[in-house]
Amino acid sequence: MRRDDLRIQVEGKVTSWMEEIKKIALGGLDARDPRAFYDVELKLLAVFRQMGGEVTALVVDCIFEDTQWQDEAVSIVKSARKDLRALGYRPYKIHLLSGNNVEVSTPYLAPRGEGKTRIRKARKLKRNHGSGMFPAVAALGVSHHCTPALMSDLARQVVESSSEEEARQSLARRGIDLDVKTVWNLANLFAIDSMQVRDERLQSAAGDDGEFRGKRIVVAPDGGRIRMRKGKKRGRIPKGKKRRGFEAPWQEPKVFTIYVIDSAGKRDRNVLPIIDGTMGDADDLVSLIVGYLRLLGAQSAEKLVIIGDGARWIWDRVEKIIEGVGIDPRKVTTIVDFYHAVEHLQKFAEQKSGWSEQFRKQWVTKNRKLLRKGKVIDVITTMKGLVEGRNTKTLKTEMRYFVKNASRMKYAWFKRCGLPIGSGAVESCIRRVVNLRMKSPTTYWKDENAEGFLHLRSVYKSGRWDEAFLQTLETHAQPVAA
Repeated sequence: MRRDDLRIQVEGKVTSWMEEIKKIALGGLDARDPRAFYDVELKLLAVFRQMGGEVTALVVDCIFEDTQWQDEAVSIVKSARKDLRALGYRPYKIHLLSGNNVEVSTPYLAPRGEGKTRIRKARKLKRNHGSGMFPAVAALGVSHHCTPALMSDLARQVVESSSEEEARQSLARRGIDLDVKTVWNLANLFAIDSMQVRDERLQSAAGDDGEFRGKRIVVAPDGGRIRMRKGKKRGRIPKGKKRRGFEAPWQEPKVFTIYVIDSAGKRDRNVLPIIDGTMGDADDLVSLIVGYLRLLGAQSAEKLVIIGDGARWIWDRVEKIIEGVGIDPRKVTTIVDFYHAVEHLQKFAEQKSGWSEQFRKQWVTKNRKLLRKGKVIDVITTMKGLVEGRNTKTLKTEMRYFVKNASRMKYAWFKRCGLPIGSGAVESCIRRVVNLRMKSPTTYWKDENAEGFLHLRSVYKSGRWDEAFLQTLETHAQPVAA
């Protein structure tokens, strides 16, 4: 289909739909109540969506009639992958954002040996080389049979909805009628692609032109809690049951945020933060932090602040972060969240027997003021004189918290330098990313799903969804596994 033919067909589609649009619009003139006006607006939107889908299908058909372009895509792949062979043209169904489907005929490449009768050999080849490829389809950014616009909309709907079923319903209202399993699987597949692109970018990050270069940067890590789903592999299946059931242990997703502050220590609202996380251990999180900091140009930052709640897994890895980023250690300041420190004052007071509730409050208030003035040594001295009685062990534990973190509790000096003393930014991330979506009494996560969902949810809440999606799209706009 040439351009002139496409133009004629598009004009024909628009003309055929114009009569329907006029009919609905003229009928809308008689709408004099909320329900009638509501129906008119929805009908018009549905017509334009359907018309857009049909026109998009015409565009797709026109693109795939260009055999020369498809052959070029095949040549590029075959020059890079000598293990592939052409198996001719095959049908490929593409799902559009409008909810329409279009089927095209396009070249298919497969690892040598695929299609042979020996099943074991074919499976081995698939493990080693992946499944077949549709070069022309992948060149447009179509992945897992979805157009880029559909994949972005679908994955975003999944991470912003409170459940997969709610996401399916929202998509269905827009004409995208897919079952829950398909919606969830497509979102997971996109999460895998997104994390792969992220990891490639972080590993190759130079950071010379990073957007945070020359700025005052804050890194705030923290951990949450979600329930995992672990299937029971042993034991007899209970009578009347078809499955052994599962265990639901708690696991800590580790999340961090990186943001820019001004000279007063307030977050710069003109610069979007970075939010991400992992279900791995502390070293996995630190690797992500280092990668992002290098990508953002933190090695040339004016100031780097690391703030947390006092957990040892954070402070034991500060040197690793500094070394990995390559920043001058003199530019780095570590801070224990002031409000977590106050919580430890309260725990200390609660363990003192014989104190009235009023006296406990007075003691906490007095030492809170000393702490805010940066007089942590005075607080520790006061505690030492009170470590006695039946709860001595617990009292010593709370006192050691201040002893170990004394150098990170110079709050008066931090305020004078225009640095934050609270880690509310990452506390908010834990709430919005984890607690409001991934943590509930009836939500359980499999290992293979939690990591990807945590990543996508973090990207969405950072306000960088379109940016991250386009990076994934541009990286995968090449022949990929079908």
